[in-house]
Amino acid sequence: MNRKSGFTLIEVLVALALVATAITAMLGSATLMARQTGQLEQLTFAQWTAANVLTELKLSEPYPPLGTRQGRGQQGPYAFHWTVVVQNTPEPGIRRIDVRVFAGEAASTDESPVTSIAGFALEP
Repeated sequence: MNRKSGFTLIEVLVALALVATAITAMLGSATLMARQTGQLEQLTFAQWTAANVLTELKLSEPYPPLGTRQGRGQQGPYAFHWTVVVQNTPEPGIRRIDVRVFAGEAASTDESPVTSIAGFALEP
């Protein structure tokens, strides 16, 4: 008997199918990672916006009046709008400041914030 060693056509096709499946899975994973990186970048800029708004408010008005205010601005490549809610706390002389940051320039009633931050102001 004269046998030659090597792979049969079926073995080569099965191996090729396995490699194609693995490459497809890796491409899907890379696409997901790229999308999540963009979302993480937007979240980072939104958090910076919230911290900036809270800091500017506390510097301009150390004990801000009660109520709600809104604003908008640009942080890096992203446009954001925000809502600031100042309310009393159970402790007299302390006010809670909630900053919610939303994606885009226009306010919408049914959207959820990208991020939010809370701070407190003490009565002087």
